[in-house]
Amino acid sequence: MKKSVYQMPDSIMACHESELNGITSFRFMLCNGKGYVRLYIYNDDRKHAYIEGLSVEIGERCKSIGTTLMNACEGTAFNMGVEKVLLRCEGSSPYWLYDWYKRRGYKRLPVTMLSPTECDGENDWMEINMSEHE
Repeated sequence: MKKSVYQMPDSIMACHESELNGITSFRFMLCNGKGYVRLYIYNDDRKHAYIEGLSVEIGERCKSIGTTLMNACEGTAFNMGVEKVLLRCEGSSPYWLYDWYKRRGYKRLPVTMLSPTECDGENDWMEINMSEHE
């Protein structure tokens, strides 16, 4: 288990790294608890990383917290040599969230690339190629 801290304007973000059942996880959280995200990588497939649980309190949005959390995930993935980062937008996600991910460079995966269990009509997978990411 490792723990590291990243400096952010006006606050501090902590990163907790853990490994369990063949999955390495990085949990990034603002120390004030107002933002959180998880990055995880299957140890038998180090070319792909997954982001889940991005959450920023409603009153704290539009303050670059989500951007900072995503940058931490993507930077960690890049530094580990990951080729693609994937995330899933739930069907209940607001439309602006899809647009935000698109502006970050994420693209929706075609349904034909997903297994039947991943294609449930309520979730959309998106990915970014780290070699093309700024």
